[in-house]
Amino acid sequence: MPPQSQADDQPLMAPARYRGEHPVRISRQHGAVNACDEQGTRGKRRDGSLLHTDETILLPATEVYGQTYLFDPHGERPPLFLGAGRCVLPEHAGLSDEALNAQGYEFQEGRSDFTPLMPLETLLAASPSSNATPAARSGRRAASNANAVIDGAPALVDGVTTPAAEEGN
Repeated sequence: MPPQSQADDQPLMAPARYRGEHPVRISRQHGAVNACDEQGTRGKRRDGSLLHTDETILLPATEVYGQTYLFDPHGERPPLFLGAGRCVLPEHAGLSDEALNAQGYEFQEGRSDFTPLMPLETLLAASPSSNATPAARSGRRAASNANAVIDGAPALVDGVTTPAAEEGN
């Protein structure tokens, strides 16, 4: 389940530039399609859903940055959604890709036809609580990017800075 905003139960939206070679139609499943500027400021609502190369819009963060799940290797517990982007729990920071795979991590890529306009850390810092709503509708437990080390960068976990994960994790 994508990260949700606590205020309105909508997905955390991220600014992205379309890099595809051909026009594409964007789903309105998450509401209206909004244009945005280079800083990610929500622009006016788009009349149509047809998107052309180099146009910028707001998309769910999981579509732009990908998402991370932690599965129980023994299949005894439900999957844990860790958040948008590539992130790990603080106790697993610094482990190799092989060790993370053995722990049950699954890193899903974002859409290859979109380029984020800002780093995930910047987006999350601008909306610190918007990625922490449990995935109750899906029956899965959920965590928050605020409780994970994101993309190998230091992250705040319960107000404490965690060590950075090794490059390439």
